[in-house]
Amino acid sequence: MKPKFGLLALITILATVSTPWQLRTQENTSLISNTSAQAQTTQDRSEEALRLYQLGVQQYNQGQFREALKTFEQVLRIVRAIGDRQGEGTNLNNIGLVYYRLGQYTQALKYYQQALTIHKKVGNKAEEGTTLNNIGVVYKSLGQYTQALKYYQQALTIHKKVGNKVEEGTNFTNIGLVYKSLGQYTQALKYHQQALTLHKQVGNKAGEGTTLSNIGLVYNSLGQYTQALKYHQQALTIVKQVGDKTGEGATLSYIGRVYYSLGQYTQALKYHQQALTVVKQVGDKTGEGITLNSIGGVYNRLGQYSQALKYFQQALTIHKQVGNKDGEGAILSNIGGVYNRLGQYSQALKYHQQALVIAKQVGDKDGEGKILNHIGLVYDSLGQYTQALKYYQQALVIAKQVGDKAGEGTILNNIGEVYNCLGQYSQAEKALFTAIKILEPLRSGLSDGDKISFFDMQGGIYASLQYALVAQNKTNTALEIAERGRARAFVELLASRLSSQLEDQSTITPPTALQMQQIAKAQNATLIQYSIIRDRIKVQGKEEWSESRLFIWVIPPTGRIIFRWVDLKPLLKQNTSLSELAPNSPSVVPVAPESPTDITTTAKSAPQWMITWSHPGAIALVILSVGSLIGFSIWSVRFILTRTAIQNRKLKHHWLIPCLLFVSAVGSVGGLIFLMTRSQPIAQNRNLTNDSLLSQLIGNTRVSLAENDSFTQQILRGLGIVPKGQKGSQSDRLQQLHQILIEPIADLLPTDPNARIIFIPQSSLFLVPFPALKDEQGKYLIEKHTILTAPSIQTLDLTRKQKQRLRVTDALALQGKNALVVGNPTMPSVPPQIGESPQQLPSLPGAEQEAKAITKLLKTTALTGNQATKQAVLEKMADARIVHLATHGLLDEYRGLGSAIALAPSSQDDGLLTAEQILDLKLNAELVVLSACDTGRGKITGDGVVGLSRSLITAGVPSVLVSLWSVPDAPTASLMIEFYRNLQHNPDKAQALRKAMLTIMKQHPDPRDWAAFTLIGEAE
Repeated sequence: MKPKFGLLALITILATVSTPWQLRTQENTSLISNTSAQAQTTQDRSEEALRLYQLGVQQYNQGQFREALKTFEQVLRIVRAIGDRQGEGTNLNNIGLVYYRLGQYTQALKYYQQALTIHKKVGNKAEEGTTLNNIGVVYKSLGQYTQALKYYQQALTIHKKVGNKVEEGTNFTNIGLVYKSLGQYTQALKYHQQALTLHKQVGNKAGEGTTLSNIGLVYNSLGQYTQALKYHQQALTIVKQVGDKTGEGATLSYIGRVYYSLGQYTQALKYHQQALTVVKQVGDKTGEGITLNSIGGVYNRLGQYSQALKYFQQALTIHKQVGNKDGEGAILSNIGGVYNRLGQYSQALKYHQQALVIAKQVGDKDGEGKILNHIGLVYDSLGQYTQALKYYQQALVIAKQVGDKAGEGTILNNIGEVYNCLGQYSQAEKALFTAIKILEPLRSGLSDGDKISFFDMQGGIYASLQYALVAQNKTNTALEIAERGRARAFVELLASRLSSQLEDQSTITPPTALQMQQIAKAQNATLIQYSIIRDRIKVQGKEEWSESRLFIWVIPPTGRIIFRWVDLKPLLKQNTSLSELAPNSPSVVPVAPESPTDITTTAKSAPQWMITWSHPGAIALVILSVGSLIGFSIWSVRFILTRTAIQNRKLKHHWLIPCLLFVSAVGSVGGLIFLMTRSQPIAQNRNLTNDSLLSQLIGNTRVSLAENDSFTQQILRGLGIVPKGQKGSQSDRLQQLHQILIEPIADLLPTDPNARIIFIPQSSLFLVPFPALKDEQGKYLIEKHTILTAPSIQTLDLTRKQKQRLRVTDALALQGKNALVVGNPTMPSVPPQIGESPQQLPSLPGAEQEAKAITKLLKTTALTGNQATKQAVLEKMADARIVHLATHGLLDEYRGLGSAIALAPSSQDDGLLTAEQILDLKLNAELVVLSACDTGRGKITGDGVVGLSRSLITAGVPSVLVSLWSVPDAPTASLMIEFYRNLQHNPDKAQALRKAMLTIMKQHPDPRDWAAFTLIGEAE
């Protein structure tokens, strides 16, 4: 009798941790197929092999991997003794799998290769494909993705030939997992969808459930949380139907991870605890260890480090029990990360070193490199930069060996940071430029969303390089890097849309300083580009990343580039707590945090020489001028004293003479410096004395301007800002922002109030209401200047090309030709939170009145109520020259809908016109106005604000007018009417908006009522 060996199934289980090195997602792996041993001389040998095999399967399913290994080795000896080559290959494959689950990858590869040789010799193509797939799984876990794809593709080819649809689906899934690890989410979804189709065709419910979970994981990585939950819930239903308790536990853990990403930590813990209960019930020790690790990750994210350590230690104990060396090493590294955050660096090094030993033992070169990088980070935190460089360099060598380009770039960034700390700026520049050159090509071929995620992960490199360049007085090159590191995905998307429409094809190469000067001239505007530089700051023995300085470049229409910077560290030292900047939900911020007493800067300090001048002979000029002034001062004082002495012989206090000389000389030098400052220095730093962190100040300002705004907290949370009540009025905060953002460059701004200023914000600065910033005299910025904003300087060049494409005058548009006005549509229903029942959005009766008033000016008819369906709006929007939408604008990153415009629902759709749908449109509008709630908001990323305005500009609109917060109906209607009335007399949209604000300001003095609107893109 020939023993029958059945198929083992490996379930995907994910570990959620907060350090870069996570437990790896386990792939669907086919283990062994039905085979028969050769005829045996005795029935007992055959039955013994089968009995042992069944025992091994049971042990394996219970996570008793060491016991399973011994049992499968016994089976191997029997099949070898009876000469069953096919059975030998199958059991070698099984043993390889057990070693894989034990995290011993070198041993796993050894047995898989032996199995592969036998399968090829006996001509068993199906088993050959299975083993090739398993080898790919090992290489994927080792981070050797090129090798993994090579073996998966070979396996896929074989399974297609033999017609094994189930295994073909498994190969598609595994290829998708590699692309997910590479951050190529579009490719990952493509392969997972192919796998899902195959599993459905053959009725493989288990494979279908696992694939649905994998799709959910991709959507979670993309930040599309509703989609992620949708697929995980479908997977959960299936695994429950087929009785797959291990899969059920894994899927519950996935759902917990989505809530973790949303910052809903209570919900995350709830699902992880449910997962823990399930895996304990079925005796899945490996799953239990991974789930405990996930719970520890949540507590780590909450800053509850003692709880995090408790769960990490429990997970560590289990992984040691089952012999999972890979998992053991991962958790040791996680524990090391916690101690690093606690400032307990010796403990951190201890655990990282233990993890390093394990990574070397199991042959995990990728893991070894990551741990070496973590050790380097610890020494970096300690200020032991030589040691840090030593470990970074070792990690760099490994990253190159395994072909980890992303890791290579990250390590080079760390090396550059160390050189910055050491003041070796040219070395830092070299390392950071190399990092950028390695990382930027990785975005080639990525989708727009993938590019945005990529820049979010790598944005810090551009800031570090800017610092190194500024420290060497290469301020123009620093500007080029600042521009190169922002809105690149947007620029590339917009340029690709324009390239097929324009005779002179748009370039997507980042602009040089000279080209930016030309853009300023073409715009006839003063461009102001901000860049926030962050440092590692020690607070109460713990490291925090915080804003340390603000770089500002001013490019007036004359073309001269002027650089200044603001030191933000004094704000940090005077603040009461850094906990407000922790990326937590408001519920987890301590009610009464202790005031830190040991805030010290451990990162690079600002160069003290940063006062330089634009003229080549500046130094000589300063010396000559100072000398002349001092000489003149001495002569003048002597003359005065001599005349005084002659006239009044009673002068006896001769000590007064040197004092007067000193005062006069100092005054002369001070006067000279003041004059030179007014002559526009290239680089100058200013210290501030405010008592609030910049991001916190912006957050509190937002709250004070939009007190009833239910989504404001969500936006700020996305930036890692948790607003807290502080002393100080709205006016005080607006003055503080003016002091930081405007005063350092106030002397460089145009004096003509009609001259345009275009602000290029970054990060939280996108939330700043620039028109409402108030100077010391109580004057608002809009009273002195005409203001626009843009995501980057290069986008201004592209929106100008869009304007040229339209070739239609504003006068024709304003005569009522093709104007689309929508006001207060019948509102759609959306869920207040993910998982909650949809509720209808409140109606906007004031918006309807606004729309009807505007139609009189534009000589058209408004779409209101049930008329304003998505279909009706889209039909008219395609040809409209002016589009005015007075309705809700939604920011639903935290509810999963993405940014959207609320329109009337119909039987065909839900009434939500999303930013993604707008991207696919080809619009001919000169201007789109989104006049209701929060239409200027979106998900703030390294690529700028990803929302409605971005989509509209990409769709072809050169000018977009949006609001930054929800404005009351009455002042909004008045402002919009004034705007269009002004626009009829002056085609300059920025000036029309300014005049409208000044008018409404008189009727409604509160900035909340008039300052929310911002014009993005072209003024004319």
